Parts: sequence; C-alpha cells; structure tokens
Amino acid sequence: MKPYLFGLSVATLALLWGQGPAGRAYNPDDYLRLRFTKWCPSCDLRGLDLSGMDLSHANLLGADLSGANLNQARLTGANLVDANLSLAKLVGADLREAFLVKANLRGAYLSRANLENASFYEANLFRADLMGANLRGANFEGADVYGVLRDDPTAGKTGGGR
Repeated sequence: MKPYLFGLSVATLALLWGQGPAGRAYNPDDYLRLRFTKWCPSCDLRGLDLSGMDLSHANLLGADLSGANLNQARLTGANLVDANLSLAKLVGADLREAFLVKANLRGAYLSRANLENASFYEANLFRADLMGANLRGANFEGADVYGVLRDDPTAGKTGGGR
C-alpha cells in the first residue's frame, strides 16, 4: 500500500472511531484536508478534537471551529480571519502572530494561551476567557472585549475596544 493511501486510511479510521463528538456536524472531508494540507478556508470543523495538533501557518479563513477543542494546539501565524471560534477551547494554545481579524471568539477559552503579536482587529471576544494568557504585543483595536476575563488589564494593546 502506498504511504499516502495508508495515511489516508488511518485518518479515515480515526474519524470513524469518534474523532469528533456525536451530534456535531463537522465535515470529515474538511478534517482530512486540514490534517494533510493545512489549507482549509471555509471548512466545517465544528466540535472537532484538534487538541495538540500542529496547525502553524494553516489557512483557516472563514472556517467554522465553533466548539472545537484546540487545547495546546500550535496555531502560530495561522490565518483565522473571519473564522468562527465561538465556545472553542484554546487553553494553552500557541497563537503567536496569528491573524484573527473579525474572528468570532465569543465565549472562547483562551486561558494560558500565547497570543503574543496576534491580531484581533475588530474580533468578537465577548465573554472570552483570557486568564493567564500572554497578551504581549497583541492588537485588540476595534475588538469587542466586553466581559472578557483576564488577570492583567495592562497587558497587550487594547486599542480602545468597545
């Protein structure tokens, strides 16, 4: 069996064995595309367990990652512009220099995440949890930061969020 086909069949078995929680309508083809190419604009990845996955420099423009588990994931330099990350779990995730422009992070869990130099320009962070997150150099200009939980109100560039 060719290595590519073997990898594809292993990934398919992982999906069949419950990679995503029941009741969530993610697209298995989108998961495979993300896993093998890191190129997944407008993909449906709702509720998937992507914890610990290396998604550095991934293109997730407009992707739906609502409710996804991205704990400890590497998303350095990732394109998450217009992505839906509402209620996503990003605890301890590495989002250094990620682009989250106009992303929906409503109620997302970003505690202990590394957000250094990430751009949250005009993003929705309503009631997001940023406790213990590294906000050094992060840009929150125009972002909705109402009700955000954080332990250092002077960290990061807030840029006059709403």
